[in-house]
Amino acid sequence: MGLQWNIAAGVLYTEIFVLLILCLPFISYSRWHKILRSRIITYIRSYGNQLFVICVAFLIILLLDSIREMMKDPKIRGQGSDKIHDNLMLQIKLHRAQRNYYITGFALLCLLFLRRITSLMSSAAVVEASKEAAIKQAESASKQCRMLLDENKELTEKLGSSDASSNSEVSESKFKALQDELEETRQELEKNKVDLAALKQQAEGTNREYDRLLSEHSKLQAKVDSDNRYKED
Repeated sequence: MGLQWNIAAGVLYTEIFVLLILCLPFISYSRWHKILRSRIITYIRSYGNQLFVICVAFLIILLLDSIREMMKDPKIRGQGSDKIHDNLMLQIKLHRAQRNYYITGFALLCLLFLRRITSLMSSAAVVEASKEAAIKQAESASKQCRMLLDENKELTEKLGSSDASSNSEVSESKFKALQDELEETRQELEKNKVDLAALKQQAEGTNREYDRLLSEHSKLQAKVDSDNRYKED
């Protein structure tokens, strides 16, 4: 097998090995993302498009060459040859051409698969990282909302207690005002009672004085009447 076919076989075996590693289940997308973003891989990927185009072109040339070898002199292979050695050499060439055809074909197919899989894994790693960041952001926002709700509840309770205390203070002031008013009314009532008792005593004294004056008037009137009768006699 020539040098170019050895290179094609080496490329195929390398691609199969890398694909098997990429299929390992215990390596997460984030780990692959870190590996693909490493310094060496980044340096290689900076020339990735050029290398990919070169590899594809190289494999396509080898694939076309293998197809040409398989299709070369079909009439001679169909008719066969009288010499066993010549027939055997034709079969060996055909076998090599078919082998090279399968090697280059699978190498080209695996190269396309490898490029697509690495691109999808990188995108999946970015999506997973974005999802984790979104989850952390949502948890932080939820925690902040709970804190705000707790603070709002505490403020509401404090406001309610302050309203209750202010209401109690207002009630106490009203009660005190009513007590003062009741005390003033009671004092005024006591004063009125004292005045009423004084007026009652004064009225009783006036009545007694009136009775006394009335009695004296009656006596004087009787005396005057007796004196008048005496003068007439």
